[in-house]
Amino acid sequence: APQPSQPTAWQPSAPQPSKVALGGVFAIASDLGMPAAVADRAATLLEARRREQAQIASTRKALERRAAELNKEFARINKETLSWRPVVISGAAAPAGSM
Repeated sequence: APQPSQPTAWQPSAPQPSKVALGGVFAIASDLGMPAAVADRAATLLEARRREQAQIASTRKALERRAAELNKEFARINKETLSWRPVVISGAAAPAGSM
């Protein structure tokens, strides 16, 4: 199995941004003389952050879709409300305190 300190081990033939970025972490850590465990931890944290950012983006898109649905529903309700006309019933009792 390839060692984490080998940056090429993380780079597939069709580059995937997160994998390439992780390979870069190992290359920099190796250049700085950091232990492989430190580079591995940094790569783990970067990958976790990438997953969190992807989740945030997905949640944002879902919320934007829901907001658009709610805006359409509110527009429909407002349209119905504005077209509503109260029915006046002749002979109805006057509201309390109006006399």
